[in-house]
Amino acid sequence: RFGGRPLADPRHITRSDLSDHPRRFRGRHHAATIFVVVLLAVFGFRAFPERDVTVLNDGQAYRVSAIFDPRSEGLTAAAVNLGPGDRVLSASGGRHSSVAVQRARPVSIAVDGRQVSVRTQATTVGGALAEAGLELHHGDRVYVGGHATTERAPLFAAALVARPTSAALSGATDAVRMEVFRA
Repeated sequence: RFGGRPLADPRHITRSDLSDHPRRFRGRHHAATIFVVVLLAVFGFRAFPERDVTVLNDGQAYRVSAIFDPRSEGLTAAAVNLGPGDRVLSASGGRHSSVAVQRARPVSIAVDGRQVSVRTQATTVGGALAEAGLELHHGDRVYVGGHATTERAPLFAAALVARPTSAALSGATDAVRMEVFRA
């Protein structure tokens, strides 16, 4: 007898004779599968906690969340597009990370009858020239925005002096224009 019912011919077992066992078997497996998935989710959230990321870009602060790599996930979530010469600084501590984007500034240099453009993080006139692959020789003169300057002069301060006051106050990011006159 199986489950309170008499079996048909012992050599021939019908589907109705086995119907009770598979239902219990499937129920146990479903419960075990659900338990394993829940257990993996709990341990997964413990092993990879969510981090708060503050992204500073172009004077704006964005707060986003990241799980694995705060730097790349933060930049992607804040929709930051990096250009050539841009620098990304990041710091982490506990459950919070900060990512700051320092934009490279465009510099246009007229030298030897040609125009050289470069995006740079350099802070001096000489640094921008070096990044463009240009060397100054004894007696060469450099002008930033039409004003004579030296190799050691701050690049962007000279550009602000050369620009009209309204453009400097508005934060315009036009290319810094430099001219090099060879001796």
